[in-house]
Amino acid sequence: MRFNIDIGISRPLTQAIIRSVLTQYVGCRTDDLDERFPGVTVHVEEMTPDFIRDLTEGREVDPEDPPRGAILFEGEDSREVRDWTIVVFPDDHATTITLALIHEVIHLGQYLTGRLRTLRTAGGEVTIWDGKQVPSDVPYYDLPEEVEAYDRLTEMAISVAADPRILQILEAGLRVAAA
Repeated sequence: MRFNIDIGISRPLTQAIIRSVLTQYVGCRTDDLDERFPGVTVHVEEMTPDFIRDLTEGREVDPEDPPRGAILFEGEDSREVRDWTIVVFPDDHATTITLALIHEVIHLGQYLTGRLRTLRTAGGEVTIWDGKQVPSDVPYYDLPEEVEAYDRLTEMAISVAADPRILQILEAGLRVAAA
């Protein structure tokens, strides 16, 4: 698994968060991710104002709860994708960025395990969850992939915070900042 990271938190920390969440979601060891998902590349970028406008165009968006992230891919069938892009909203708070990243990595896990599938057809996108088509009129917070991602967000965030690899990266950063 390869990473291309360009967001407001460090590359090693971002990579460790992605690996931590995926290993929990998939239920494997960190060392097994590369073998389980060969050739997968994850790009992580900050959203631009233009991207946010395009993402929300034609959708009702609560100004108190704007999009904080998205997972993107090119192609017609998510099962064939090996190149994923996670975008997160640039924020002054590393916690907000981290929670958005964790949420989107949960979606990445859903895609990589096949629980979530997106098909792009001439008639638009079709979402499939656990083998069943999701009606297109389901509100965002009621979508099964969103219900699971929000339900598991706290559990994953707590686990990420206790991950020894992440604690080592944070401690090293604190030592550098204190020097």
